[in-house]
Amino acid sequence: MDAPAVDVSVSQEAGSQVVRLTGCLDASTAPPVRRALAACDDREPLRIDLAGIEFMDSSGIGLLIAERRRWEVAGTSFLLVEVRPSVARVLSLTGVDELLMGQRPFTAGTT
Repeated sequence: MDAPAVDVSVSQEAGSQVVRLTGCLDASTAPPVRRALAACDDREPLRIDLAGIEFMDSSGIGLLIAERRRWEVAGTSFLLVEVRPSVARVLSLTGVDELLMGQRPFTAGTT
C-alpha cells in the first residue's frame, strides 16, 4: 500500500493567496503543507481550498487551527473553501467547524 500523499499548490487569485490541497492531510503529509503555509504572507488574505482533500485527521485539523490563529493575530482574512462534506463532518464532530469555517474568533480557552 502506498503512503498517503498530499499535493500543495499556491497561487494568487483576486487579491488572495490560494493554497490548494489534494490528497490526504494527516501526520505524514502535514509537514509540506505547513511549509507552504509558512511561506504565505499573513498580511494578505488566505483561502485554503480543500476540494481535493479526501481524508483529514487530527494533525490536519491542528495545522488548520494554528494557521487560522496566525491569520487572526495578523488581522487578516482566513477562509476554508470548497470543503467536502466528509471533511466538514470531521470538523463538525471535533467541534472546530465554526472556528475554522464560520470564522468564530478565538477566545480564552480555545484550542
